[in-house]
Amino acid sequence: HHHQKPHPLRADLASRMSLAELVCAAPEVRPKNLQIGTSTRPGMASMHPAYVNLSRLAAQRRKIILQRKTKSNFGVLANIQKHHDLDFIVSISLNPKDAHITMVTPFQAERLEEAESSLQTDSIEGFLVDLDCPQANVAMTTGFCSLLNRNIPLVISILMGKSAEHYAAHFSVVFQKSALPTDLESWNDSFPGNCCDFSDAERSGFEIALRRHCGITDQTVDVNLEQYFRCCS
Repeated sequence: HHHQKPHPLRADLASRMSLAELVCAAPEVRPKNLQIGTSTRPGMASMHPAYVNLSRLAAQRRKIILQRKTKSNFGVLANIQKHHDLDFIVSISLNPKDAHITMVTPFQAERLEEAESSLQTDSIEGFLVDLDCPQANVAMTTGFCSLLNRNIPLVISILMGKSAEHYAAHFSVVFQKSALPTDLESWNDSFPGNCCDFSDAERSGFEIALRRHCGITDQTVDVNLEQYFRCCS
């Protein structure tokens, strides 16, 4: 017999493990990008011929995500709040413009109001995976807690997007739970400042939330964000 060898239907163990490692490290990468690769990462199609089949690669990626990653689940949060008699969901929106769930416990709110050192806000990529909402991420504002002598989460938001409006929803809760005055001139004595990474969306979201909190509707009024918002390097 001299007929061609059929295409392999199943990747070998080493290739499957490589795929699992890539997907767990960056679950937001879509199947086609996994297949093609980048200048710093080889494509899965070049690692094993089974992954030339995009449908098979997509199915394997989906299986890895479902098995290994936390999925967003509104019901789980609602049940925790109900069974523990703990009112910690303080803001929620299903509007695509700023869809989010923001959580603050009473203990966190007290620590936030007492904060004297700078807060830090980060967007955590890859922890939350929702196949219906690939832009889902967790935004978290942390600060130093003198009672525990360590930095702790103070405001946690599940954001269904990464736009300025999504981050504005998060920062609005930060300002409200910090009991900040609505007069911006008083912030110098009451707001310890916030540090973020180099994200234009986070910076814009901070300014949007600040203007709304202080009732600054006139966009021609300049706000010196450098007094309250810094980017970390």
